[in-house]
Amino acid sequence: VRHMARVEQSWFRRVIEARMDIPRLFQDEADDAGFTFPDADDDLVRASHALWQSEIAYAREVLERTDLDAVVDVHGEPSEVRDIVVHMIEEYARHCGHADLVRECIDGRAGQ
Repeated sequence: VRHMARVEQSWFRRVIEARMDIPRLFQDEADDAGFTFPDADDDLVRASHALWQSEIAYAREVLERTDLDAVVDVHGEPSEVRDIVVHMIEEYARHCGHADLVRECIDGRAGQ
C-alpha cells in the first residue's frame, strides 16, 4: 500500500503534471520505496491506507483534466498519458499478485 502510494504520486504528480519540486514518498534508502516499514500497528496501517487513498483521489483528478492522448516526458522519452495508465494497471496487477502470495502464506488457502 505504501509503495503504491509512492507509485501513484510519482506518475501522476511528478510525471504527468511535471511537478518535480515535490519530494518522492519513501525516498530514503531505509524506506525501500515503501516496501520497508517499522512494525505494523493499527496507526501505521490507517495512515498508509489514507495516504494511498489520497494519492488515488489526486490521480483521478489529474485524469479528469488530462487528455489521454497528451504526450509527457518520461525519463527523457515522450509517452502518452494513456500508456502511463496502462502501466499503472500492470503495477496494480503485479502487486496484488504479491499480496495474494503473502495472504496464501498466512492462511494457507490457495486459489481455485
